[in-house]
Amino acid sequence: MSNIIVTIPSHCELTIVRPNGETEIVNYTVATKGQIRTMRDKEFAIIKAATAKAGRGDVVSYRNVTKQADVTAEVEAGRKSDAAYYAYKAGHDAVANMAAGGEYHN
Repeated sequence: MSNIIVTIPSHCELTIVRPNGETEIVNYTVATKGQIRTMRDKEFAIIKAATAKAGRGDVVSYRNVTKQADVTAEVEAGRKSDAAYYAYKAGHDAVANMAAGGEYHN
């Protein structure tokens, strides 16, 4: 059994300079209720324009934050599940072949 560590998106942060001059870092993933975990330049431009139009400040930058995840358990569970399925299918097909008298069956 080997560990597989992968990098996955955690959340996206926006740096906003508010109209009162205060700089704020906003967790945009929380603000969008988990719908947006990563951002690209295209989305950033849209958000920057909408925030400025609403008078809520100037969005200066964004940052995509990642985290490490260990997927060993999921990979091993998948392999065991596949093995169980194919063992069941082989037994099922053997019985079906005998019942069908060698004819095609589904």
